[in-house]
Amino acid sequence: MDFDFNSEEDAAIMDGRWFMDERNNFYIVPTDPTYENTGPDNQVMDALNKACRENNGVLPDDFDYEALGLTEVPDGLKRWNPTDGYYTA
Repeated sequence: MDFDFNSEEDAAIMDGRWFMDERNNFYIVPTDPTYENTGPDNQVMDALNKACRENNGVLPDDFDYEALGLTEVPDGLKRWNPTDGYYTA
């Protein structure tokens, strides 16, 4: 995949909500509902997708991600490069 980090999609992803679970699975919920949520195909991803569908495509601010065993990744730890794509520090 060719990455153009200046794209609107990249901004929606970098500004989105990033989560990790206890198995170090990585989930990204972009700020713009035009772009798909990213993560493993599991019940946690299903719950994130459902919450977004029920809130006009975006994750509610008060979403209880901790109930799913998730930890939110702070903005300062969000990273991207053309070789590895999106990752956390």
